[in-house]
Amino acid sequence: TALLNNQATVLVNGSVTYQSANGRQPDVGAVVLILPLGGERHKLRLSGWKGASERGPLPDHVSEEVRTALGDVSLVKGDGSFELVVPQPGDYQLLMISANSKRPTGQLIDKQELEAMVEWFESPSSLIGWQMYSWQLQRIDDPAAPLEILVEPPR
Repeated sequence: TALLNNQATVLVNGSVTYQSANGRQPDVGAVVLILPLGGERHKLRLSGWKGASERGPLPDHVSEEVRTALGDVSLVKGDGSFELVVPQPGDYQLLMISANSKRPTGQLIDKQELEAMVEWFESPSSLIGWQMYSWQLQRIDDPAAPLEILVEPPR
């Protein structure tokens, strides 16, 4: 449990790896974004940010907008790890965008997932681009178990 604005919070840590010819590699620079289910939903604009394809540090305005929606966002570090802080245990929507794996040519974002993402993000297609992604429901308990995300090509 961590503190955020003097409120108890839940620290979520984990790792993101991708499969390469040399085995599993840390997906350095991947984006991990988590938002709470239930309650009032804020559609995130994340103005002009291109997610994992925009190399470099996370823009402050992106972090602030996600935290205003009671979520968190992190870039995956050199060792493949990430940390997120959420206000309380519960059900969350998690979006991971790989920095090192692209979807196969012509493979669009899953239609049902895209329809769900539009409720959360102003432009999910430009945020994800052609990168591999994972869109999943995530239960966060206190204490939170580490999340391990393996970026795998679709079968």
